[in-house]
Amino acid sequence: MRRVKIKEWLEIVGMAAIVASLLFVGLQIRQDHKIALMESAGSDSSINAQLADLLQGNGELWRKSLDGEELSKAEQIEFYTMARAVEYIYISSWRRATLLDEGGGFSADAAIRDYSIAIYFHVGLRRHFDARIARVTRNDMAFDVPVEVGPFDRSIIKRLEYLAANPMPIPENKDYMFW
Repeated sequence: MRRVKIKEWLEIVGMAAIVASLLFVGLQIRQDHKIALMESAGSDSSINAQLADLLQGNGELWRKSLDGEELSKAEQIEFYTMARAVEYIYISSWRRATLLDEGGGFSADAAIRDYSIAIYFHVGLRRHFDARIARVTRNDMAFDVPVEVGPFDRSIIKRLEYLAANPMPIPENKDYMFW
């Protein structure tokens, strides 16, 4: 009889150990998944370093472009390259915040708001954004498929519509490094 009780207790302990190990494996998989998502979203420091390299020596072009001044075709190409890199920083921050969605820290909506304000304040950045959306629209229409703008762009468009309906003054001294 005593052996039966010991066997029952050992079976209970064994089952508890199995459950605990499954919980541990589940937590480890969850942590590994988050790490993989973080790595796939890109490293802010490497993206910022690449952007610094791209902008180096092009500060006047960057300022002129953001202010909406007339650009040559070559300058437009250079500016759109720089603007796309800045946009990628916001998209990466938004994507990472969306995937991790842990509350606290930088939220996905903060990335949307920050980039929307940058577009609103800078005529050239607005031209870049509108041109990219027009290209997506044109390409989808060429293939007779519904126009498909991604969730990041849809959120930006909504924020820009809000800003158009609720205008705010554009600062006299704009910030040209807004990321």
